Amino acid sequence: PAGEHQLTIAPPMYACQADIFGPVNVFVPGFSSNMGLRGRPAEQVQVWVLTFVCPVTRLVSCQVIEADDNSGVMSGVIRLGADYGWPRYLMVDQDSAIMKALNNAEVSLRDLQHDLYTEHGVIFSTCPVGGHNMHGHVERIIKSVQEMLDDSGLKTKRLTATGLQTLLKLVENNYNSLPL
Repeated sequence: PAGEHQLTIAPPMYACQADIFGPVNVFVPGFSSNMGLRGRPAEQVQVWVLTFVCPVTRLVSCQVIEADDNSGVMSGVIRLGADYGWPRYLMVDQDSAIMKALNNAEVSLRDLQHDLYTEHGVIFSTCPVGGHNMHGHVERIIKSVQEMLDDSGLKTKRLTATGLQTLLKLVENNYNSLPL
């Protein structure tokens, strides 16, 4: 069934679904080979991928975040805002980090008369645990993105977080280029 945001005339990502997947193991820059800087062994760290999907345009955006806490989620949402504009409505699952980040968000925006104003919090709705029928679109996209990453040989490559973000942008481009 069509949701209320799918029938709204608005820019892309005005309303979007969001979810996190991971962790994904990446390497620290300069320490990706076994004989790294001064003979140090390779160092791995974990990052997560925050995935956004617009229910109207089917646009996909993936952001690498270094932590799955509220600060990491906010950095991903800020990067989404820098790319596509600040989302007005976010549909998320009941992840405490996401809900805390969105409750504490403070956003400075300009209206059509170029007046600056500040809003506190982001309007978001949560999906109950096991209620994937409400936010199933982002879950299906995440599954497709993970399959594309596996097909690209992610597990055999020694990527840094920036390299993973670049690979995700290529996957995004591939996904967003598909006709509706």
